[in-house]
Amino acid sequence: MSSDVESTGSLNLYLKTGLGVSLQGDSKVEVAATITAVGADRLALRLCRPTAELSFQQGEGVLIKYWDEGSAVYFWEGKIVERSGPEGQEMSVVSTGTGVNVQRRKSYRVRVPVPFSFTVIDAVQSELNGERVDDLETKNLSVGGLACQSRLPLKVGDKLEITLNLMELKRVRAVGWVIRSSAVEGDQEDFRLVGIEFLQLAHEEQAELVKFLKAQYE
Repeated sequence: MSSDVESTGSLNLYLKTGLGVSLQGDSKVEVAATITAVGADRLALRLCRPTAELSFQQGEGVLIKYWDEGSAVYFWEGKIVERSGPEGQEMSVVSTGTGVNVQRRKSYRVRVPVPFSFTVIDAVQSELNGERVDDLETKNLSVGGLACQSRLPLKVGDKLEITLNLMELKRVRAVGWVIRSSAVEGDQEDFRLVGIEFLQLAHEEQAELVKFLKAQYE
């Protein structure tokens, strides 16, 4: 699959308060965070859960990434200029690049109800760890992630082990994390609309998923 990459200007043209993003520093481990304020070249973030005090340091360079509901990925380079809070979860990041880079993926995204299940393996609300949900269907699905509705009170940053049940008894397993979670209004107000980005998807599993998605267009 190919992609188009474009560079943009100010951060606040594309990003807004409340969005879930991933933050990657020198350790190369992705950590979930939520944007608490955004300016033209500066972000305020809150880590979704405490990390070791030395996992991020003032002056450290970071890469921040955000997936939208379509097929675009927004990413930018920054530097931590302040870290605060009782557990170091609050931080301020200033942009060190040309702004936000947008990678518009030429990939398949389908709005079909694909059955799947997940197990919570690391949740902001620790009491959810180990919870399994078996009777879900996707609202949309791509090689990068999926959207669904669930009664489980998932929060941005929760990590899930996912099994997709594709046609012909094919199963695809992945690890993903919640990047959006909002209440559904109206008759289904006890549900949450959840967006999940795949963090770990083996090459063979990805090939099966691409094959399935492509078939939906034929």
